[in-house]
Amino acid sequence: MGKDRLTPFERLDSPSSTVLGGPQVDSVDSLIQQRKKTQRMLRKNKWLKRLGVFMLTFALVFLSYVYFVSPMSTLNRIEISGNGILGKKELINILKIDVNDPIYTLDLVHLNTMLNQIDLVDQGKITLESSNTLHIELTEKRGVALVILESGMILLTDRGEFIEMTAARLLLNLDLPLVVGMSDSTEISALAHILSTLNDEILVNISEIHKEKNAFNEAQMRLMMQEGNQVFAPLSALTALDKYLQVVKITNEKNSCFYIADISFSLVKADCPTH
Repeated sequence: MGKDRLTPFERLDSPSSTVLGGPQVDSVDSLIQQRKKTQRMLRKNKWLKRLGVFMLTFALVFLSYVYFVSPMSTLNRIEISGNGILGKKELINILKIDVNDPIYTLDLVHLNTMLNQIDLVDQGKITLESSNTLHIELTEKRGVALVILESGMILLTDRGEFIEMTAARLLLNLDLPLVVGMSDSTEISALAHILSTLNDEILVNISEIHKEKNAFNEAQMRLMMQEGNQVFAPLSALTALDKYLQVVKITNEKNSCFYIADISFSLVKADCPTH
């Protein structure tokens, strides 16, 4: 071989050797540096993600704390509609709620159940309105008379129910007739059925209802009216009390006695009994 001819190994080491075609590959050191740089970026991004999660969690906790300790989280007002005998204080005590109670402690399902279990409530509904206002809407059972028993004062409803009356309830409801001298539950229930047919104008005009001892008709009733008049009638004839009201409006009669017939339900004025 000639002196100018290089061996394959010498040709590779020679700076003047021909560069092979194709893509160029970075050096090992360059690849290592790129890898380190990528790892640093990944670690930095991971740290930033953790910081972001921490800051978000902290913000949520802080805002929750601010909400719970601020007036925004407490009950601002309690509104009640439809109550006549039930006072606001009694209703709030039964439901165990009050202004400034935390809203998140209010169980509306439980409160509605408790409301509809109250003896005077026919039906009711509790809702949470805007401005943190709790609205209680209810319909009370219709009372037709107050009955004096040995156990105390009882409200007689139009369905013949007996509801215990407290002093607070009596202060809010003094317009119903007072039943005196009746203790038989069957008779009182029958009276409730008759009184339920009368409108409120007639009911508030009756002051007292007494059971008269009559040898001919044990169901004879004596009604003391607001004008000072007395009305005598069998129990079944009390449905004709509207006739009495019409007569009094025309004649303005006072301190007189009226009688309602058993069968015809006709109304007549007569002398008052001496007993």
